[in-house]
Amino acid sequence: MGASRFIIKPQEPDILLELINDVISKNANDELPPPQIPMSGNEVINRKQLVTVIEKLQKKLKELEIEKLEKRALDNKLIQLASEYHKIIELLSKFKHYASHDLIEPLRKISSFSSRLKEVYGKNLGEQ
Repeated sequence: MGASRFIIKPQEPDILLELINDVISKNANDELPPPQIPMSGNEVINRKQLVTVIEKLQKKLKELEIEKLEKRALDNKLIQLASEYHKIIELLSKFKHYASHDLIEPLRKISSFSSRLKEVYGKNLGEQ
């Protein structure tokens, strides 16, 4: 029951799953090298301990899958919010254009009317 591979903690969920799947695949195909030093009778893990370790690994894998799904949901929400943000920016840009046009137009009228008064009355205009 010696070890032929080790996983260093902490590890990203995707990489951990990839490593575990690789070991399982190689074990199924008898590609794993035999342990360097066989374990003595005192070091053999009993069946109950092995079951406990397997249960803990399965629980951790479920947690990692849930975490991965939550991350995916958050990524989707972020994409949605970014899209809404860009729509709002576009609407604000359009509003700015229309508002500036609506504010400039009265000033153009005043300027045009002032020029017309100056042409017609010229020097007869007083400060009032």
